[in-house]
Amino acid sequence: MLVPFDDIARQVHAAGFVSGTIFAHYFPHDLAGNLRPHFPETRIVSTKFPTVAPPPNPGTGQCLMIWFPKPMGVMDGNGMGTKANQMLDTAFPFRLDRPVSSITVTLDRTGDRSARVDFVLLDPGVGDCR
Repeated sequence: MLVPFDDIARQVHAAGFVSGTIFAHYFPHDLAGNLRPHFPETRIVSTKFPTVAPPPNPGTGQCLMIWFPKPMGVMDGNGMGTKANQMLDTAFPFRLDRPVSSITVTLDRTGDRSARVDFVLLDPGVGDCR
């Protein structure tokens, strides 16, 4: 109820994500479920509920890894890379070697409090994240 998911979706789209798979870390807010309405044709995989994820898309769709970093969240790029290896067979190196992009949004109904969301947009066709 505080996070402006429409702003996050708009900025992720502006960064180049169109469709494919969104691999989202759940804590502290449900990115996966709340991004679903903004990307209805996209496969959504949550780190919290990976067993209910739909099968990989055929072909070579994009892969967006997205999470709330510290101090609001608990995840970082290396943790997301490790989870992507475990859950989506992406074969990332142990240390994430790609630049991490950030989005800063003002939280609704909080005055001027803000939150940061980090993401990595991977090339199409990576493992089962496509």
